[in-house]
Amino acid sequence: MTFKKAIFAYMRVLLFLIVFIPAVFYVSDPYALFHRPWFDKGKMYDNLRIQNYGLIKFERFDSIILGTSMLENTSAAEASEKLGGMYANLSVTGSSFYERFLILQFALKNKKIKSVISSIDYPFDKEREVRNSFHPELYAGKISGKIKTYLTGKAVLCTLLRKKCDFIKRTLDRPKAWMNETEHARRFGGFDNWLKYRKEDKQIQATLYEMTQDNNDHKQAYKEYQKVIDNEILPLFENTETSFSLIIPPYSVFWWVKRKNELKEMMRPYEYLVEKTQNSPNVKIYWFYDDDYVFDISQYKDLPHYHQSVNSLQLDAIRDGTHILDASNYKQKIAAFSERIRAFDMEPYLQKIRDAK
Repeated sequence: MTFKKAIFAYMRVLLFLIVFIPAVFYVSDPYALFHRPWFDKGKMYDNLRIQNYGLIKFERFDSIILGTSMLENTSAAEASEKLGGMYANLSVTGSSFYERFLILQFALKNKKIKSVISSIDYPFDKEREVRNSFHPELYAGKISGKIKTYLTGKAVLCTLLRKKCDFIKRTLDRPKAWMNETEHARRFGGFDNWLKYRKEDKQIQATLYEMTQDNNDHKQAYKEYQKVIDNEILPLFENTETSFSLIIPPYSVFWWVKRKNELKEMMRPYEYLVEKTQNSPNVKIYWFYDDDYVFDISQYKDLPHYHQSVNSLQLDAIRDGTHILDASNYKQKIAAFSERIRAFDMEPYLQKIRDAK
């Protein structure tokens, strides 16, 4: 083969790769970033940090539930029935405020969204925080974001070989609900269940260990709250045709007792948010720390995560207009909760942990 023929052969192969490989990714598109699923109907990618892009672009809904694991058990169908509209639960496990801001901003630009239910939970410690496989470029609508998403080993294997796709059932109701998974469900029902399954459950082991330690990891959880609220929460409310229901997730009494010396400081983000939204008629903040289940550990699987029945009660509160935290009551409510936390006796539970060793 002459040098000239070799060059032409190389160029033909290169041209084939330039055209063929992108075409395969576009046609296959397992994460549904370019079009509705052609080959994986009834399925969706398990990672909603990525899959939410396609759900927003190609699925039908007019209202959104978007929180952390604290809202993953909230039923979109139940929300639609109680509140009206057509809800989709797009909640992302362990998502930062910045990630949720970009997802919601993208949704508000691409759909007419009537209502948003979101969780306002800790931490507030880092502005513009991106976790795991989240790509801001994707939700900026840049083609580079889609390319970057697919340029990972797992994405290539899924696209070209249909391996390691990590698909789950395609649903907008609560695709990442963990309520029926055995390792989570068995922990509900009381503190004795935590002790019963401690030897086979590393999460319970970690939870019990945390209860016995005087750690200070939480002290930075609110350090940048003003920047986070100003830049990653408040700008969303400029969409005055969209109503926002902000849920302060009711972590268990155990979670707060471990932080009781910092409770006053840790409430500042919520106080600041109330003050900043008091003139925003499309925003309501919901406070559930007056409810007794916060002090009933049978309703929790670990220090922060509550039973799915609490998610239903949250929807009831939004429907009925109860549990609202505003400028007229937040000081009294926070003071009352602080008093209950300080009065709570953790010692009987700590003794059970010591006896179980």
